[in-house]
Amino acid sequence: MRALLYIDDQEEELQALRLQLGEQYCVYTCKDGSQAVSQVRERQPDVVLLDINMPGYDGFRVLSELRSLPDPPPILMLSGYAEPFFVVRAMKEGAGDFLSKPFTPEMVLRRIEGLMNKESMNEKIRNQKNQTCAEVLLPNHSGTRGTIGCASLLIGSSKAMQQVRALILGYARSDMPVLILGESGTGKDVVARCLHLSSKRALGPYEVRNVAAFPETLVESELFGSEEGAYTGARKREGCFEAAHGGTLFLDEIGDAGAALQASLLRVVEDGVIRRLGGNRGKRVDCRLVFATNRNLELKHQEKPFRSDLFYRISTLSLELPALRDRLEDIPELATFFLQAHTGAESTFSSTVLDLMLAYTWPGNVRQLKSSIDRALVLSAGAPPGPQHFHF
Repeated sequence: MRALLYIDDQEEELQALRLQLGEQYCVYTCKDGSQAVSQVRERQPDVVLLDINMPGYDGFRVLSELRSLPDPPPILMLSGYAEPFFVVRAMKEGAGDFLSKPFTPEMVLRRIEGLMNKESMNEKIRNQKNQTCAEVLLPNHSGTRGTIGCASLLIGSSKAMQQVRALILGYARSDMPVLILGESGTGKDVVARCLHLSSKRALGPYEVRNVAAFPETLVESELFGSEEGAYTGARKREGCFEAAHGGTLFLDEIGDAGAALQASLLRVVEDGVIRRLGGNRGKRVDCRLVFATNRNLELKHQEKPFRSDLFYRISTLSLELPALRDRLEDIPELATFFLQAHTGAESTFSSTVLDLMLAYTWPGNVRQLKSSIDRALVLSAGAPPGPQHFHF
């Protein structure tokens, strides 16, 4: 049975987790942060759960001491505070993940499994270190939830991506709308799914709609649904807001929304009430709204100007994804991930291929990188592609 060490000064917290996880893990506990290092050396746990708020010897001091060990275990930080400051600091100082209190046993188990999976893959990649042009490390994946989890979605160990993960963790605690900004191909859809999987709504529905694909005449029906007879041929149906009730609604390409759609969205963002097309009664919906765009919504003079009142309501929690050219250090990790998804965990690119990738600017960002690797794999008949299989 795998072992975990839970470090917290609250006896009731220690006992509760021991009872909750005792069937899955051998749970050791420690009430004094100053004893943490000796406990880790003695118990050799597979993972450490570490509370931040402890008198005298706080969690950040313990984290620093544990990270200085020759082979530290992965560390899940716990805190009653969800402010981004604590999340960012924990991730920067080496925590593998961050979870805010209160939490359920299922939430803790998912985070632990995510850390275990990451550690296993880290070990495999460390064994391949001499075969690549640069050291490739898996990121501090965060917010593992559901059957997939962010550990298999969000790739990149650069400082920029660590900041993205920290914001996801902080924003996941809230139900406020989130606006994701970034060039086409940077992974805005991936971040939206991570927000959902990292939130308390992870087991609820996750609905995705491309705003640019909404016919102007059917906007109200697509969003809010319709009653039978609302228009010629109309049937009684629910819209995407109702479909996402209890979960998350991701509206992509919000920058392409027309005036009618913007006005309709503004009403729902303000009061959370929808009315089906042709209906007489409002219905309150409970869904987290996530928006994404590759446009600058603050520009006033453009083909489709964006309402400032709607912009300010959806952009309080905003997150900008960096272009791939601004985080080139993530390319070896991304490329290896995409390659191994096709060929197995032992496959790697040659240093020559990785050097070529690092020298390219990737105007299509991560999507273009993935497409290039997919094409090269077809040309190489499934073997690790060489330079001749790429066209930059």
